[in-house]
Amino acid sequence: MSRFLRRSALLILGLASVPTHAGTDNIVPYLALYESLRPALEVSKHPRLIAHTRVLSKLPHVAPDEIRLEVRSRHGVRQVTASKLGDLDFPLDDALRDENPPVRVNQPRGTLTLSVDVQLRLPSGPRFPYRELAAGLDEMRALLRSDGAADAWEVDGVELWFAPEAEAQLHVDGAVERVLLADHRGRIVLSDLQELQADGVMLKLSTMPLAIVPTLRRRP
Repeated sequence: MSRFLRRSALLILGLASVPTHAGTDNIVPYLALYESLRPALEVSKHPRLIAHTRVLSKLPHVAPDEIRLEVRSRHGVRQVTASKLGDLDFPLDDALRDENPPVRVNQPRGTLTLSVDVQLRLPSGPRFPYRELAAGLDEMRALLRSDGAADAWEVDGVELWFAPEAEAQLHVDGAVERVLLADHRGRIVLSDLQELQADGVMLKLSTMPLAIVPTLRRRP
């Protein structure tokens, strides 16, 4: 079964609950976390793709930045804390994988969810050729092929996410010109149409996006 799943605007790989033990010290083998987050290593092989690792609690009263992990390697203890959004800079290291040290988690057993979502690298500025996005989508297709998911899923386009209060706009300049407006959530949906890949087609954003996420659809 493929690791890729469509969930809202995210392409989730390797979704897993953290199997911590009951007691004062909730301990997880490093290898269990490494295997859950290993898809991030595959994503990082593609220069136009970014893997975002996140951890969230299933408990509504636990904020992401309250989650802490300690990697207790024989070379020292590494503290890992999630951001306010749950972003987690967890070390995926061959040496740690071979050592498989204990990882202390400060949350109860079975209450955390780890995930890796795929995004495109943001453009350098608000005006850029559509072919920059198309090149990133081609890398997403290659990732689907390497994952064995290309027979079931195909790349549909992108979702560009902005701060809702920005009231963002996307202008498409080319043979067919159009203006797309962000919805109330700050999202603009852009399908990967052949006409956009013509020479000279440019995209102009009213403000820089927070994220550009490739979207999938199931093949008929």
